[in-house]
Amino acid sequence: MSFLGLELDSDMVFSATLRKRKEKTEIVQLQTQKVDVKKLYISKEIPIVSGLLAEDIIVKHLALKTTKRREALKTLPYQITANCFLKSEESITLPIIEIKNNLTTTHCYTTTKRLLQNHLQKFQTTLSVDPDKVSCYAAALTRYIQWVDSQVEDSFILHIGLDTCTCVVMLKKYPWIFHTISLGIKHLLETLPIGFQEKDLFSVSQPPIFLKKAEQLRSSIAKTFYSLVKEANLENKQLPLYLTGHGNTSLPLEEFLTTGFLEYYTSVISHLPDKKYAISIGLALDALKSDIQSLQFRQNDFISSKQIRKLGLACFFYLLFSLFLTCSVWGYGKYKNNQLKEHLENLCLMKDCTFTHGSLSDKITHLQNSSLQKNKYLSYTLSVPSVVETIHWLSTHPLLAKKELIEGFQYELLSYPHIDHMQDSYRAKVILQLHFTSSADAKEFLDSLFKKESLANSKEPITWVADTEKYTASFYLKQKKGR
Repeated sequence: MSFLGLELDSDMVFSATLRKRKEKTEIVQLQTQKVDVKKLYISKEIPIVSGLLAEDIIVKHLALKTTKRREALKTLPYQITANCFLKSEESITLPIIEIKNNLTTTHCYTTTKRLLQNHLQKFQTTLSVDPDKVSCYAAALTRYIQWVDSQVEDSFILHIGLDTCTCVVMLKKYPWIFHTISLGIKHLLETLPIGFQEKDLFSVSQPPIFLKKAEQLRSSIAKTFYSLVKEANLENKQLPLYLTGHGNTSLPLEEFLTTGFLEYYTSVISHLPDKKYAISIGLALDALKSDIQSLQFRQNDFISSKQIRKLGLACFFYLLFSLFLTCSVWGYGKYKNNQLKEHLENLCLMKDCTFTHGSLSDKITHLQNSSLQKNKYLSYTLSVPSVVETIHWLSTHPLLAKKELIEGFQYELLSYPHIDHMQDSYRAKVILQLHFTSSADAKEFLDSLFKKESLANSKEPITWVADTEKYTASFYLKQKKGR
């Protein structure tokens, strides 16, 4: 992953291309170019990061009485409204919620939509560039210092630019408070005559106007840091001072500019790698880190055109995938539906179902009803009286219990369910050879077969053959109750 940090300072462009491989961040290219050069080269293939000036940002640090991030997010809009004089519809606020040691601190970085629009328009007009991300100079400088020395958490940072100087107080690795001074090294050098040697800057021959500008810059820097120290409650604390930007360590200029507030810093650290590109390097680092401290003011209405194209392309592929998925599901559903219809038709043929018209649900309903009807008597236990039950009934019959009148008994199971005919019901037939000396008793026994308490099924044929005193009766047995 690579990012190109761009700093536009006066008529110069300072660019830094950084690349991150695994956990290692390396500088690919550092470049300085004039804005008015006809062939100004800025790679637009790599995502570009720019930064707002410190004067364009309002920072507030709010302490919340909660240790839960969700509750902090709920109360945040009210806290911002109460502590910021800008209207919410005219401003952009980036909150950073830090929960540490049972304390929640919210760092709010706010700018106006007008300032952001002017910044983007300036880059578009001057460089024909539409930055993908917009951070700020203060955040970039803190990133640069942490990249130089990862152990530093608190420090003063003074960046000497061509047009402006940026003063930053870094606390807990955050840009805590900062300010822009509208005076830079360029304003000092413009007062020198042509051919003036840099080594003679503080010699007796230096122009009075230079001394005036240098003193004005030193006084502004001292007043700014006095104000920042007081606002950050650091009167009793000394911090190291890091010098970045365009000051030359071989000259006494840096020493001269930092003599106005000696009591607040422990040491001046000016020997830093590529410090002229501190802001552009820091901007690229801020984007590469992409952590809780990273700032991105290009949101909602200010999203970059490149990001819009990416989102549009992503939406197109999403819709294409959705269409493909919908067609696949529809095709698979139709295939499964045809399979189910074919299976149903085969099932109808197997079950002797003659209903072949209508919708699929109608066929299923008809087949279900047909199965229920055919399964009405399906049982693997005997649904008609057994041999023992039939003999017991005959032996307790009033007309047959007196004497041994039964000369023959035949029990025949005519049908029953089996593997080839599982829908067949139980059907049993009984044939009796009886001996009655009285035709009246024989007639009475025949009549008893048609009665309700009889085991004989009166709905089936009952035959009666008489031969003198011998009688043959045949009948079918009733189905048991509940069958």
